[in-house]
Amino acid sequence: MIKSPFFWLLFALLLSRINANCQVADDFTIKHYTSKNGLPQNSIRTLLMDDDRFLWMTTEGGLVRFDGQAFKVYNHLNTPAIKNDRFISVLKTMNGDFVAFDQAQSTFKITNGKPVSVHPGNRKTPPEINFDGSVPDISYLINCFDKNYSGFNAAERRGNPLTIFPISDNRFAVLLKNSLRIFNNEKSEYELSFSDYNAASFFQISGIIYFYDSSNQIYYFDLVNKSIKLARLVNSPTSKEINILKYLGKTIWSYSNPGVFFRENSNLFQIYSKDNASELYIKLLNTKLPENCIISSVILDPKSESIFIGTFTKGLYVFRKNKFKTLVYANSTVDINNSYYGQCETESGVVLTHIKKEFSIDGGKISSIPFRQISNKIVYKDKNNIIWTTRLDSIFYYNRTTKTLNFICAKDRSEFYCVVEDGDSLIIAGSKGIGSISNYTYKLNTKIINSDPDSKIESIIRGPDENIWMASCLGVSIIEKKTGEVQPLLS
Repeated sequence: MIKSPFFWLLFALLLSRINANCQVADDFTIKHYTSKNGLPQNSIRTLLMDDDRFLWMTTEGGLVRFDGQAFKVYNHLNTPAIKNDRFISVLKTMNGDFVAFDQAQSTFKITNGKPVSVHPGNRKTPPEINFDGSVPDISYLINCFDKNYSGFNAAERRGNPLTIFPISDNRFAVLLKNSLRIFNNEKSEYELSFSDYNAASFFQISGIIYFYDSSNQIYYFDLVNKSIKLARLVNSPTSKEINILKYLGKTIWSYSNPGVFFRENSNLFQIYSKDNASELYIKLLNTKLPENCIISSVILDPKSESIFIGTFTKGLYVFRKNKFKTLVYANSTVDINNSYYGQCETESGVVLTHIKKEFSIDGGKISSIPFRQISNKIVYKDKNNIIWTTRLDSIFYYNRTTKTLNFICAKDRSEFYCVVEDGDSLIIAGSKGIGSISNYTYKLNTKIINSDPDSKIESIIRGPDENIWMASCLGVSIIEKKTGEVQPLLS
């Protein structure tokens, strides 16, 4: 019966004391994961987020699943089908399967959050092929492992990895040495030669295949008209002049993780298109990339407002969009104290703090509410649009509707710590105990005297059991409604 409110109140007390072990950069909070806090090894080759929102990583210490809190490592010790812990890639096939394979080409389909063996691989066989983009299905992948290429031969391949661009449900393009060959159900339709271009890097945005050449030009394949056309960057990514095109030779993209990215020093940019395939845009996403390492994979996850970055030597970085904005009262001639303990929302988007300062998204200013002084413990607005605060043994209240200020004097000489609404009344906790305010009259209901400084009541609520629950640094106690007795809760 008491578990739910206990954890409810304890959570409220602890939440104010949490100090996250993380960094803050720009509008992101950064968490860094390495072999010291969960990863088996710091080299991440590829990242993928599956339909259940598990994050999968291929490392040289096994296949890793991350649920946002804990890592699960799959290797030869707990998964006999794994022949080699050095996993090469995890990718999404065109028909929607998620598949991973190790250096021995042992292949696994990810099903219900676990890898299931679909191809045994061979420890003695040296690695022959890796993939960029995608593959039509798992059978196509395994056939490539066995060198049974469909519609092209090994001599035509443009090195390793083999790059396959999905076009539609059954159509895809294979990047060869000097051409792009288009397939429909694994049957060759036609190909577009780019032998007249010194192509340096290929990537795909919204189904359109682009390449960048050594003359700092961007082109795209117009598959409808079977031609190659010039594209251009429409916007400038930063206020300073930088030769951004030289960084396009090292784009980071994957069919499994929509989005095309590149880094320029510590900056992460995204390349995207709108309605016109010939026009590309660049957006700065982050300015705090890890230094002295190569980025292997990037996932931009709009749902969690996070950026997941895999590196070859420094593990995993998670940049999570901050939900909070810090507002600092900058006028030091008025007050240099930027520490705020008590606050309440006086109107939509406006917060009143002690020292008579109020803040909106536009910044801070002195409040027009005529309190002489505002408590650093109690600043509270009730449902009747009345703002309450305290000073020593006095309780002040300001009616925002009538714009009138009044006060109540507590005859017990109590110093007050916290207040909460309770129906048409207020429950207020102070140095002499628990009282109530009803019809602008204060009454001490339960006397509590404790000289221990940790006994100060930090938070108070009316629990679902109708008892009053209160928390201090000494623990959680309840005041029973029927008897008025104070009962500490023992762990």
